[in-house]
Amino acid sequence: SPVRRASADKQGRPMASLKFSINCAATNPGEAVFVVGSAPELGKWDAGKGVALHTTASTFPTWASKPVSVETTGKIEFKVVIAKEGSGGSQGARWEGGDNKCADIGAGATTVQCGWGSGTVEVKTESGSGGYSAAEPPKALSSTDQPLKDDEAHGDFGGGMRKKSSRHLFTHQDGSMNESMTKTPSLMMIDLDEFASHAEEQEKKLDDLEAERDRLNTQQRRMASGALITEMKEITDCADKSDIVMLQGFNWESHKAGKGNWWGIVESKVEQFAEMGITDIWLPPCSASVAPQGYLPSQLFNLDGSAYGKKDALQKLLKKMREAGIRGVADIVINHRCGDKQDSQGRWNVFTSTGIEHRQSFAGVMDWQGWAVTLGDKFSDGSGERGPGQYDGAFDAAPDIDH
Repeated sequence: SPVRRASADKQGRPMASLKFSINCAATNPGEAVFVVGSAPELGKWDAGKGVALHTTASTFPTWASKPVSVETTGKIEFKVVIAKEGSGGSQGARWEGGDNKCADIGAGATTVQCGWGSGTVEVKTESGSGGYSAAEPPKALSSTDQPLKDDEAHGDFGGGMRKKSSRHLFTHQDGSMNESMTKTPSLMMIDLDEFASHAEEQEKKLDDLEAERDRLNTQQRRMASGALITEMKEITDCADKSDIVMLQGFNWESHKAGKGNWWGIVESKVEQFAEMGITDIWLPPCSASVAPQGYLPSQLFNLDGSAYGKKDALQKLLKKMREAGIRGVADIVINHRCGDKQDSQGRWNVFTSTGIEHRQSFAGVMDWQGWAVTLGDKFSDGSGERGPGQYDGAFDAAPDIDH
């Protein structure tokens, strides 16, 4: 279509026909891009009055606006905003971070190009093009302009690749958009024959390991633990240390072993586990618990109340694991918690002891009562905010915590 020519208002002041072209792949489904700025036509920093931009499947991630007649000429300031589509920018607004973007606007048809989170702004007019960098400190705004505050800004635009919704966003090292790579479908970046061959190879390895595990599972009830570990070592000798090989470091009866010091038993095997290629050990819940297995926690910070051993023994185990290059994986129960006392109606929903009362900065931090229990739970006092989630099953052994 022909470019709109410059016009003037009734007082003869020059006007500009302004269009925006924004590179933005940070939107989620149902969101759109808006431009909000200091000029009245850009909403005067009101996100609900900004300029809406549009895109298509073939032009994404480029968003473009229709021409906007702007009375202001000279320097204008603006920012890119992501908000709910069709809301005019007023719902769910996410402002890009950094300084306000600036552009020098002259009379005539002008196109402003930039990227979400990028500090570079390019201005193109009928007669030529020029650039203006937002790195230069923006001009001071009047109190009525409502400049964007730092704590209102969200997001950044680092280098590399990011996943946003169903698309990948590629950037150059300087943070600018790599349009060619961003528009390339992900599957076109993969050699499908090589991928299929690698997948088939890995699947065969997994089948072989699964067969060996089945054999060991059959034998585990018939042989001593020490001999079983030796057998297991044979199938993990080839483990690549760069891969994650996690061992479940307990079973349902482990709290009965080691005369109350399961941590010490695991510690005695750390060197052997490291030689086998184990990279991570999943440890049982370490807090005080009504049930010895650890899955009915009460005093969440009381590590001396665990049936698996004392806090000092756990620290000694973790120190040895770190020295051997093995990570510890904590099993933390947050869905339910057993109370220390009963309320006036006899419900065990009063939590008064955390196990760290000696630390004043934590005083009362987890002293909960019936309000912390989900509505509908038999331990609830009816003052909570939410009912159980749609996938939560009934668990009557302990209060279901609204987490």
